[in-house]
Amino acid sequence: MVPDVEEASSKVVQEEPGEDHNQSVQFNRSSSDSGPRSLKNRQVDMMQKLRGNPTVSVETMRSPSLWQQLLAEIVGTTIYVAFGLSAVSAATVAGALDGMWQVLVIWAISIAMGIISSISISGGHLNPAISFTFALLRPELFPWWKVVPYWIAQLIGGMLGGGMNYLAYGTAITAVEKSYGIVRGQPGSELTASLFHGLYPSPASLLNTELGWSENTVTAGGAFGVEFFGSAFLVFIVFTLMDPRNHLHLSGGCIAFTIGLSVAVLGCIYAPLEGLGINPARDLGPRIVAYSLGWGEIAIPGPNNSMWIWIIAPMLGGPVGGIFYDWIYTHGL
Repeated sequence: MVPDVEEASSKVVQEEPGEDHNQSVQFNRSSSDSGPRSLKNRQVDMMQKLRGNPTVSVETMRSPSLWQQLLAEIVGTTIYVAFGLSAVSAATVAGALDGMWQVLVIWAISIAMGIISSISISGGHLNPAISFTFALLRPELFPWWKVVPYWIAQLIGGMLGGGMNYLAYGTAITAVEKSYGIVRGQPGSELTASLFHGLYPSPASLLNTELGWSENTVTAGGAFGVEFFGSAFLVFIVFTLMDPRNHLHLSGGCIAFTIGLSVAVLGCIYAPLEGLGINPARDLGPRIVAYSLGWGEIAIPGPNNSMWIWIIAPMLGGPVGGIFYDWIYTHGL
C-alpha cells in the first residue's frame, strides 16, 4: 500500500536532523506554525488535491474515465498531426528541410510523441483504422461501444493539428500562393492544399517537369491500393510489436518509435505518389480545415471526388493486416 501524502510528509519531518522526534510524529498541517516547512507541506497538500491525489506507479494507477481517454486521443492525435504537417510546410513553403527523409523523420518522431503521451490513458490509437481493428480483432482490449467516441476524438485532434499547421505557416502559404500565382480553391492550388491532406498524383511530383508525370500517372485505384496496403502493413507492425510472445521484449518507448519509423519508411516509398495518409483522422481533420480556409472543392470532395480514398482504404486495409497476423502469420502459435 502506498502511503498517503500526509504520512509521507510526517516521515520526512521525522528524518529532519536536529528536530524533536515526538513533535515530528504529531505534526499537524493545520497548526498555527507558519515556518517554511509548514508552508511547504500546505503547498504539497494543495497540489496533490488539485492533481486528484494521483497514484505513483503503473500497478496502482486508477482506471481513466472515458472523458480522460478521449482527451488523450485528442492530445495525442493533435501532436502527431500538427508537427507532422508542419514539417511538410517547413519543407514546402519555407525551404527549411532538405529532402523527404528529413520530413519523414519528423513525422516518425511526432507519431512516437503522440503515442507516448496518450498510451497510458487511452491506448494511444490516434487512428480510426487502429480503433476499428482493435474492436474487431481484440474485443477483450477495446470494446465496440468506444469506437465512435474514439473516432470523434481523433477527428478533433486531426482538425486541431491542421489548424496549428495553418497558424504557424498561414502567412508563408499565402506568400507562396502569391509568388506562383495560385488562386486558392481553384485548379492549381493543389500544391498548397497538399500541405493538409492527400491528393493523387502528388502535386509536388506532378509539378516537377523533369519527371514527365501527367494526371494519369497515379490513378484512383493506385492511390487506394497504396492506402490499403500501407494501413495493412501498419496494423501488422502494431500487432507484432504488442504481441506478448514477441521474443525481443521491446520497451514501450521502443514500440512507439518503431511504429513512427514504420510510417516513415512507408512515406519514403509511397508519399511521392499520393501523400500517404493511412489514417482517416490525419487526412479528414486537416481536410476540413483546408476546406474552411478557402481551398473549397480542392479539399472536399477533392479532385475527381477522391477524398473517400484516404478514409475508406485505411478502414479496410487495417483489419486485413490484423487478420493476416492473427489467422495466418501466427495462427496456432
